[in-house]
Amino acid sequence: MSDEPEGKQVNFTLNTTQEYLDDRSLSLDEIKKVTLTLARIFGLNYPRFFPHDIKTSDIDRMLNVAGILEPVEGFAGFKRHILGYSKESFDNHLFTAKTALWLAKQDQEIEFEPEIEGQPSKPDLKCTTTEGEAVYVECKCIMTDKYFDLDPKQELADLIYEKLPTCDQLNFYLLHENSAEKVRQLIPDKNFATLIFAAGMKGDETDVTVEGEFNVRVIRQPPIIGGEDDFLTVTMGGWLEDVHTGVRLPGFTFMRGGRAIAIHGPPPSYRKIFEKNRRRSRKQSAPGFPFITFIHDDDILGDPADHDRYLKDVWLTKEYPEFTGVALLGFYDLAGQGERAQFRFLPNPEAAYPLPAGFFNEQETDFKEWEVKR
Repeated sequence: MSDEPEGKQVNFTLNTTQEYLDDRSLSLDEIKKVTLTLARIFGLNYPRFFPHDIKTSDIDRMLNVAGILEPVEGFAGFKRHILGYSKESFDNHLFTAKTALWLAKQDQEIEFEPEIEGQPSKPDLKCTTTEGEAVYVECKCIMTDKYFDLDPKQELADLIYEKLPTCDQLNFYLLHENSAEKVRQLIPDKNFATLIFAAGMKGDETDVTVEGEFNVRVIRQPPIIGGEDDFLTVTMGGWLEDVHTGVRLPGFTFMRGGRAIAIHGPPPSYRKIFEKNRRRSRKQSAPGFPFITFIHDDDILGDPADHDRYLKDVWLTKEYPEFTGVALLGFYDLAGQGERAQFRFLPNPEAAYPLPAGFFNEQETDFKEWEVKR
């Protein structure tokens, strides 16, 4: 009889550097613990989401996932929740787990995938207050990939590179969907080129505004020394947020020949996306109980004022009394201080079932204490 334990045996290998471990104050034993935690949680599905040959690039993700799931592993319905994970839906389900963790910090008892008698579609979470009152929650993520339209922005950057030969960095901010066409019209105009070159002479950063169409920020740079082939060609995608308005513009920065040209915008409208989420959430509401849709706020692009108008004027109305409200929940790492939650709740004044008093007892939650114990 073999002395080996029964069941499937899996071997893990780790390829990283001591420098990486030292930078994060990690030991091999701690990485081993995280690996075993994820293997325990996902069982035979582990290889679908994480590698057997663990490299440096995998470790941060594994630490993050384990830090979210291990604290909620003891919640009712957790195994049902884990069964829903797939490569396509992994981040969506992970947001549900993070929401459960945040709600638990609000003194709620949490159950994943609660069964509702006579209803085939069930919400993601059931929250029970210390007074025994139930509130049901549906969690929604909004995919933003389709708003990062690389090809048209690359073509526009190529035109700017050709027609505005300056060493200064040029950041174009498109205000609406027809703004790109206006940029194409003005770029060959000698008067516009003169305006851009003059802006580079005025100061370190100068803004040029084409009213109602687009803005250009000209950032002074030193003369470029060398040929075009002496510099890397780089494309970086991301979004910019206006600190005053909260508007988030998707876009790209293109580096070529020692020059940088950024094109961001226009701010996308989420009304059709919110409409789809509202229809889906409505099918998963809990008749006779308060019901909240939580929306992942990390990557929502566009104008938050426009989002609020839709939510308040269309979604949170007397036409949809089953919705007690919509919560916007995001998570941000503040320069190594640990991940914190940013939360807003928009109530439905016409809700059939309002929230219990004091259901949300905190507006901001520090997740640092829930990291994998070391």
